[in-house]
Amino acid sequence: PNSVTKIGNSAFYDCENLTAIKIPNSVTEIGSFTFNGCKNLNSITIPNSVKKIGKFAFKNCNNLESVIITNPEINYYDYNSDYHSFDHHTKIIWQEQKVPSSNSESKSYKSSGAKKAKSREKTSSKKKM
Repeated sequence: PNSVTKIGNSAFYDCENLTAIKIPNSVTEIGSFTFNGCKNLNSITIPNSVKKIGKFAFKNCNNLESVIITNPEINYYDYNSDYHSFDHHTKIIWQEQKVPSSNSESKSYKSSGAKKAKSREKTSSKKKM
């Protein structure tokens, strides 16, 4: 529902039958360990409203091949940190939202430190928590 603003810590921990989820635009935070162990989750789009993703939020999501992130200012734990939000095999796809145009620019990276679109391919320490 649109009244949800945070998906709490461990909310879907080890929900092995979860294959997809639509995060409402009202959500601003995804807690730590939220989807940890959701082995059949295969893709997810994180809306522009999400400002923070907690540690190990998508750890052990073995089939999660890609994550689309639309907020270039989102804070999450980089794979180079001790508490990475995503496993190393998960591709992060940065998709910039442009208003009102329906076209969007996107770049994709492995979860290895590159955290922003717009040709910023170097590792930024700004987003590390």
